[in-house]
Amino acid sequence: MKKQFLNSITLLIVFSLLFYSCSSSDDSSPEDQGGVTIDGKLIIKRVDANTVVLEYDGTSANKLSYGIRKTGEQTFEKKSVSSVETHITELIPAQQYEVTLLATGDTDFKSEIKTVITQPFNTFEDQSTKVEPFGELFYSEIGFNHQLKTDVFNENANLKFFFVHKDNENEKIESVHTYTNGILTFEAPKDWGSEPYEELRYYYLSYQVDGGDITKISQPEFPESYITFVVYNPTPHITKVESIEKIENCGGNTYYKLKFDGFFINNLEFELRNHRYFKSSTAFITRDDDNTEFIIEEERISGCQYYNRDIFKEEIYLDPKQPFGMHRLHTNRRISMQQLESTTTDAKFTSGSYKIRIVFSNDAGDFYDTNTFSFTLP
Repeated sequence: MKKQFLNSITLLIVFSLLFYSCSSSDDSSPEDQGGVTIDGKLIIKRVDANTVVLEYDGTSANKLSYGIRKTGEQTFEKKSVSSVETHITELIPAQQYEVTLLATGDTDFKSEIKTVITQPFNTFEDQSTKVEPFGELFYSEIGFNHQLKTDVFNENANLKFFFVHKDNENEKIESVHTYTNGILTFEAPKDWGSEPYEELRYYYLSYQVDGGDITKISQPEFPESYITFVVYNPTPHITKVESIEKIENCGGNTYYKLKFDGFFINNLEFELRNHRYFKSSTAFITRDDDNTEFIIEEERISGCQYYNRDIFKEEIYLDPKQPFGMHRLHTNRRISMQQLESTTTDAKFTSGSYKIRIVFSNDAGDFYDTNTFSFTLP
């Protein structure tokens, strides 16, 4: 009988301990310290270069304060918890801070500590291009040297910049920067490889402070709208033969009408203040069997012969990858030409295998070559 009584007491103690243990591990229970209850969470709503916006989602903020300090410091500075968002201002750009909830009058009691890293700047003007930004989209090119006039900057920060590929955020390319006389300078990614050809890529401008997380830079007031550089490939490219047609009678002669599709540099000065404008282009066509070369200048018109760059708006503006509302570098998508058939030995332009390469140029003496593309005349 005595043994049964002892066993009952033992079981009662075990059940009591299990009940206490389960109750204590319940994450939904509010924290309580000296009559101060934290029944909600500290939410970081927005971070920019000088401000962090905090919110408490509990039922009551009575006797609570926000605490903020630079990472590595011991003492939190207290800020009032309002019924709505609380803006903590006058922070240092590109600086790590820690924020928490504190019980009023007791700085030793605190809730979970969260890390906040202020952005390197709020706003900027890109002084290296005339192209107007569109929302969060900014113009760039492979290897392009950007010069940004920023509203604020912390020259003493242990700061790095990265281009993070929007379609593959594991691809992070560091861009070494300098800051001189109020101008932040850095370079867009230099090399994508040659195959397959890509007209453009989207990169988030991102930053890292003191070796911490790499963080995307957002626009002021819009924490989910990230600064994005549309990085164009300035090299033009021929992608395919659209059509080759033999015209038997044009002014009494036989001609070949050729159309090549691809990405060809803009030849119009738009009011959109485009960055690149290449007025001229020249086609170099070489016959494979004897290396005969034909040099054809753009806008050449002679009888039935011509050579033009064409704009195909539906291919540009309906392409979901294209940045709507922003100037495109390769607005021309087709090269059309008509060339007289020739069967003479030293200038044979008739049935056979050929290669074409197109060179674009401007008045400043800049040149861009396409790939060399093979085609066949029937």
